[in-house]
Amino acid sequence: PDDKELLFAYADCLANLGQKEQALSIFTHLRVDEQWGPQACFRAGLINLGLHRYERAIKDLEIGVRYPGMDNQLRLVIEYRLVQAYIRQKEKRKGEEQHGIAAYMHLGVKS
Repeated sequence: PDDKELLFAYADCLANLGQKEQALSIFTHLRVDEQWGPQACFRAGLINLGLHRYERAIKDLEIGVRYPGMDNQLRLVIEYRLVQAYIRQKEKRKGEEQHGIAAYMHLGVKS
């Protein structure tokens, strides 16, 4: 469909039906649209957060927050989710580091 509003609504329906990858593909495509871009970035970021893809969520949300003239309410929500993504990414890295150390110690390897 050429109609961006219809595409957005379709992606929204897909996301609500649990077809996250298909919805994500459409939202990612809509990120560059001036009218639907900020909301599409936000929705793509939410899906990636839910799938624990924090780096992708950060990318989506960073693109979204850069749109000029965006509604202040949406900007605030995107910024909030961006901070959440940064925190979760940091926690994930810390957990991976600790798991790596624990696995290293479990193997009986001494430093």
